[in-house]
Amino acid sequence: YFPSPPEQLVGWAGVSVTAGISEEVLFRGFLPFYLRKHLALSPAASYGVSTALFGAVHLYARESSDASFASNWKGALGSAAIGGIFSWVAYETNSILVPIVCHAFIDMCAGAFAFNVRRKAERKYEQI
Repeated sequence: YFPSPPEQLVGWAGVSVTAGISEEVLFRGFLPFYLRKHLALSPAASYGVSTALFGAVHLYARESSDASFASNWKGALGSAAIGGIFSWVAYETNSILVPIVCHAFIDMCAGAFAFNVRRKAERKYEQI
């Protein structure tokens, strides 16, 4: 899921920006608006539903044996918590610009972190 050779870091940055824009438009823009308008939910309820769905879509189907179901749920709950903060910011500012920028930045940092961890592990393995 994360970049491995250095050439993939540029692509990862593009994916991060795309995810930041598309997910925030959907989960902080369209979905809360739709829920308020068509289901007459309050702003808090509409953002709450949207945040729960945001966490749910971050439950990845992992194929590797090292990713347990429990760690998958922890990641989804962490995503939901961050989504809740993004929802609060979007509501308070009446804009999704800050959540978009923060989301893209978090994803870019996660990719860079994973790349560096993998690179250090590969170097250590090569020394053995």
